[in-house]
Amino acid sequence: MTGTAAQCLTLEAARRELGLRREEFTLGIEHGVIRTCWSGGELCVRAGEVVRWRAAPGELAELTRLVHATETAGLAGISRHRFDQLARAGAIRPVRSYTNRCHAEVWQYSAAGARQLPERRPELFGARLPGCPAPGRRVGLQERGAVLVEPEHGALLALLGVTATVRAPPPASKAISRSAPASR
Repeated sequence: MTGTAAQCLTLEAARRELGLRREEFTLGIEHGVIRTCWSGGELCVRAGEVVRWRAAPGELAELTRLVHATETAGLAGISRHRFDQLARAGAIRPVRSYTNRCHAEVWQYSAAGARQLPERRPELFGARLPGCPAPGRRVGLQERGAVLVEPEHGALLALLGVTATVRAPPPASKAISRSAPASR
């Protein structure tokens, strides 16, 4: 191997070395926790990055851990009802979703993001919700799953082989013109 190639690991090799599940590893890359680079036209992780995170495995596991709504509310120090209000308003955004066996959509949130929420958005933890918690959004609408994947992550996700989950609004109804049948 050449010097550059020996210093880089493929994404799969780095994931195995770090002991992460695929979704945790992908989340770490998306949020910039695990730094990547290009080597020979392929996205890879430098060996030094793997060594750095192997020295602190608990910290990496916490930064890439996904939790459900109840645990997210507990980590943020708010009630489940308050969490639901904030999530529906779009103030708390999920990082993943999946459909369970009962065909219900299940939202997953970043554990590290839930812990940092009171510091980042203290106005959401007052006695009442301040008007509209997310700027540019209307109160009362379900905004939680409007877009799970930001556009800049689309190319990265394609390289990782992850299908981007983007929720599009239903198509507008088309007016069907009914003209008189053609004469034969």
